[in-house]
Amino acid sequence: MQPPTVLAVLAELAPAGGDRMLDVTRGGQPLVWLAEAERAPRKAETDRLAALGALHREERILRRGWGFLAGRVEVDGKPRKVRVPLLSQPVHLDRALTGYRIVPTGDVEITPLIADRALASAMEAAPGLGAPGWLAAIGTRAWLWAAAEATGLPVDAVTAETRRLPTDRLVLVASAGLFVVRDVFGAGLADSLRSWARA
Repeated sequence: MQPPTVLAVLAELAPAGGDRMLDVTRGGQPLVWLAEAERAPRKAETDRLAALGALHREERILRRGWGFLAGRVEVDGKPRKVRVPLLSQPVHLDRALTGYRIVPTGDVEITPLIADRALASAMEAAPGLGAPGWLAAIGTRAWLWAAAEATGLPVDAVTAETRRLPTDRLVLVASAGLFVVRDVFGAGLADSLRSWARA
């Protein structure tokens, strides 16, 4: 068997990176916290996300998330940074005079960290999920807490504070944020193997 063939097969078997994704900021990707889930402020990080979203528009890599698990958790005996939304939706940013308007481009999705897919499906069917003003609505914090507990991760508090997130425990941040779903600057394992196979 030729080395390029072996590398191509390994590329297909390489992890896609989406399974058990715990940190949307991995690789230095920005996470922009939002005061309002329908608008984004005009600042360098948001401009960067808007440019990435426009550049990769067909891939729909830009997401708005609600209810982020944040902090540190031990996985397989090693501490891991956590920044992951419980609920997300593909979006694009429309430039406005004072910032950006967030425009949905797909359906609201619940985190794959909830292993019980029947429960996840029932939670996704909750009325008004992700609608304008949803974070401030009655029952939203209870929904977020139930979703956080369903992930099986050891969440111990709910907060709206986004500036100083804990480094020794895991909290639920009841806020919205913008992020990209993959590292658009670094090459993943599968991409690296494919490029070597072509060389």
